[in-house]
Amino acid sequence: MDTRSPITSSRPAFIFLGVGAVFAAIHAVHVVGDAAWAVLGVGGGAATLVGLVRNRPQPVWAWWNMLASALLFTIGGAIRGTVGATGDLSADRNLLPDLFTFPGYILFTISLLAIVRSRGRPMQTAGISLDALIATLGLLVITWIVVLDPALQTLDASAKARLAIAAYPPLTLLIMSITARLAFATDDDTAGTRLVLAGALSLILGDVLFTLTEIHVIDLPGGLLDVPYGFAWIFLGAATLHPSIATISRPPADADGGFSRTRLGAVGLALVVPAAIIIVWTPEDTVNRVVVGVLVVLMAVTAVVRVFVALAQQQRTQRRLTRLALHDDLTGLANRTLVVDRTESMLHACRRVGQPLSLLFFDLDRFKLVNDTMGHAAGDALLIACAQRVVETMPPHALVGRLSGDEFVIVLPGVDAVGAHRHGERLREAFLAPVPFGTDQFVTVSIGVAT
Repeated sequence: MDTRSPITSSRPAFIFLGVGAVFAAIHAVHVVGDAAWAVLGVGGGAATLVGLVRNRPQPVWAWWNMLASALLFTIGGAIRGTVGATGDLSADRNLLPDLFTFPGYILFTISLLAIVRSRGRPMQTAGISLDALIATLGLLVITWIVVLDPALQTLDASAKARLAIAAYPPLTLLIMSITARLAFATDDDTAGTRLVLAGALSLILGDVLFTLTEIHVIDLPGGLLDVPYGFAWIFLGAATLHPSIATISRPPADADGGFSRTRLGAVGLALVVPAAIIIVWTPEDTVNRVVVGVLVVLMAVTAVVRVFVALAQQQRTQRRLTRLALHDDLTGLANRTLVVDRTESMLHACRRVGQPLSLLFFDLDRFKLVNDTMGHAAGDALLIACAQRVVETMPPHALVGRLSGDEFVIVLPGVDAVGAHRHGERLREAFLAPVPFGTDQFVTVSIGVAT
C-alpha cells in the first residue's frame, strides 16, 4: 500500500480517538506519573504527522503550524507541571512554560484563522463572522461580571504573575471567535470539521479552567487540568487522520445560507443574557463601568452592522433570484419569459412612435451531432461561445435571448425588413470564423426573419 496515498477509512481516526481518551484518563488520575502524558504527546504528534502526509489538508502551511503549536503546548505543559508554575502568584513565578505556550497560541490562532478564511471570501461570510463576534463579546461581558472582576478584585499577585495571567485571555477570546465562526457555517457537517471544532473547544475549555485555577477561583490538580489540553491534541490527531479533512478548506456551496439552530441560539443568548445580568448588576468602581460599557457599545455596533449586512445579503439574493427567473442559466441571455415580456413592451413602444420592429430567429446547424460525438459539456461550451459571439455582433439596443436548446432570437426595435436582413447577413458572416470552445469548430446557422 502506498504510504502517501490518502486515507480512505474513518477507522484510524476513531481508533486513535479512543486510545487517546484512555491515556488522557490515565493521566488525569495520575497513576503512572507523567508517562501517560508523554505517550499522549508523542502519539498525538505521530498521528497528526501521518494524517498531514497522507490526507494533505489545505492550506498545508496552516496545518503544519497547528502541529507545531500542539508540540509547543505539550512541552510548555510538561515544564509547567515540573516547575509548579500554575497558581504561583509570587514574583518568583517561573515564566519558562510561557515561552513555549504563548507562541503556541499565536501559531494555533493563525492556523485556525487561515483554515476559516480558506472556506469563503470575506464578503460571503461577513454575516457569520459578525455573529461569531457578537457571541464572543456577549460571553466576555458575562465572564467579566461573574468571574474575572470579582476574582481580580481580591487577587493578591505580583506584577509578573498578573502579566503572565493577562497575556492569554485575549488570544483565547480570539480563538473562541474564530471557532464560533467555523461552527456557524451552515453547509458543512463533516467529521473532520466536527473534530477540529472539538479540538478548538477543548483548548478553550482548558484555558478557562486554567485561568480560574491561576486566580484561585477553583482548585484543580495538574493531571485533571491537563485533560482538556490532552483532548485538544487528540481531536487534532483524529481530524487529520479522517478522510474528510482533505476537503475542509473547500468553500461551502452557500457559505452564509441562513441561521442554524446553534447559530441562532448562540447569538440570541449572547444578546439576552448579558442584558439580564447588567440589569441587576451594581458596579462599585469606574473601571468596571468603563470595561462593561465599552463591551456593550461594541456589541451594539456589531449588531447594527450585522443588520446592514443581512439587508445587503437579502438584496443580493433577491437580485440573483430575479436574474435566474428571467435569464438563461447557461448563457446568461434573456430566457423565453423575458423575451416575450420585453418584445411586447418594445412592440407597443414602436407602434406609438411609428417605428418598425424586427426579429431574427436562428439555430445552430448540426448541434445535436456535437452533443452526440463530443458530449453535452462540449455542447454547453459551444452554446456559451456562440451566445457571446452573437452579443458582440448585434447592436447594443438589440435584445438577444435563448428560447430553448440551440434556438435563439434577436429582437431589433426600430429596424425594418431591409435592416433585419442586413443584420442577419452580419450574423451569418460572424460565424464564418471558427468558434473556440475547447477546440476550434466551424459553425453554421439557419436564420429566419420576421418584421
